Amino acid sequence: MSIDVMKTASSGLEAGKKVALATITHVSGSAPGVSGAMMAVLEDGSQTGTVGGGKLEHDVLARIKDSFKTGESFNFEYDLGSDGALGMVCGGRVQGFVNILLPNRRLIIFGAGHVSQQIAALANFLPFDLTIVDEREELKSLFTVPHTFIAHSPREAVKLLRFDDAPFIVLVNRSHSVDYEALRLVVDKPASYIGMMGSRAKVADARARLVSEGVPADLIERIYMPIGLNICGGTPVQIAFSIVSELLAVQNGKSGGHRRI
Repeated sequence: MSIDVMKTASSGLEAGKKVALATITHVSGSAPGVSGAMMAVLEDGSQTGTVGGGKLEHDVLARIKDSFKTGESFNFEYDLGSDGALGMVCGGRVQGFVNILLPNRRLIIFGAGHVSQQIAALANFLPFDLTIVDEREELKSLFTVPHTFIAHSPREAVKLLRFDDAPFIVLVNRSHSVDYEALRLVVDKPASYIGMMGSRAKVADARARLVSEGVPADLIERIYMPIGLNICGGTPVQIAFSIVSELLAVQNGKSGGHRRI
């Protein structure tokens, strides 16, 4: 049973879903569950395994539903006597723990050049699942970290990508025209972050084109362009550091400024 539970948890995370892993850690007296019993619950409500069924499991599932909203794990303890909160008559006591597991965030990089390669190397140390988009399939071998490589144009790649989990999107293509093509395709997609590399002139041109094409102002304003924090000297690795730093700032809800006092 525990193998099935772990398989459900693993497949859920791989599919980009939140997973709750509930485990009974201690049982005393008469109780419906046993110590070590496990249950995996996906955010869509599907589950594998059990922590005892009945009122106990119903209450744990209700608390899991709330915890999916906050991402916070929790301990549980139930007095299963008639005076307990659940009004049961077993007479025992059950303790356990629910671990809320969050999938890695997805990072989609359009472009496979020098900056993209450095971003991928740095992002490998962070909880990102990496996807690279570039028509030049021969560049795939230059990425030495785990990744998915989509050897298509931005237009064809977007048809293959999913955006339901609001991925982070970085646009560092080899030319302004390809960057703008990709930007135009993703600007209205669900995304936690959209950033485009470029000079001030390139950014001004892209912004003007978006306005002229009727893209709503709120969608334009959420784009980080020029991409990255203002910390680098212009080399590919420094640009990559500035971009990954900005990704972290956005992910963690920080400003990216100095912390000194």
